[in-house]
Amino acid sequence: MGEGGIVADGQLTFKKEDGSPFLATFEATAGDSMGEVLFHPQPVLLNMDSLATGVVFGTLVLGFLYADKWQGFEYIGKYWAILVGFGVGAAIFYTVRRLIRKLPRYRYIFAIEQFKQYFADQQWIALGADVFPDPTDKHYKELRDQCVKFGFGLLLVDENLKAQLVITPARVQALGKRRRLLRFEDAQAWTRRMTERLKPERPIIRLPSVNKWTESFQLPPG
Repeated sequence: MGEGGIVADGQLTFKKEDGSPFLATFEATAGDSMGEVLFHPQPVLLNMDSLATGVVFGTLVLGFLYADKWQGFEYIGKYWAILVGFGVGAAIFYTVRRLIRKLPRYRYIFAIEQFKQYFADQQWIALGADVFPDPTDKHYKELRDQCVKFGFGLLLVDENLKAQLVITPARVQALGKRRRLLRFEDAQAWTRRMTERLKPERPIIRLPSVNKWTESFQLPPG
């Protein structure tokens, strides 16, 4: 467990020759948890980006034609000119949407996005043999492409628990060191520490001693 609820399946850490720490984290995925390495399309984000691009370029086209005093405005009128602008914007919208829909920005992979939230010297994804039995699977291709793009390592573990190297981590990741460096701890230890922190402190009630309590009922000498 790390700060902010970030979870890694495991970590390897040691000191390098210069005394600086080396941190490698990994995400291990089998068939029963394969959802974290499948890509999920982001149609809302894709449509918003495409719409913004279409509106901007459609407005620029109309503005350019108007500034150039295009004679067609006189023939078609301002309302038809506005419709032409909408048509240009719509054409750009569908063109841009088709061109950018396969970008990693619009194909969300949980394991990849988890890595993006913190820095480590190496970050690995280990896949069981039952996750992608077909190497031509579109989800496997997308995962592999994003690992290459962002500099993450990829391993395949067969039925005999032997690891096959697919992609080595990049020496300098594309995301750079702008991400924060987290301190990870064992999940069970983290849970115990959080539980202890949430326990309410019981107030200490101090009872009077028996002698002082009985003395309060004694009659004065007389």
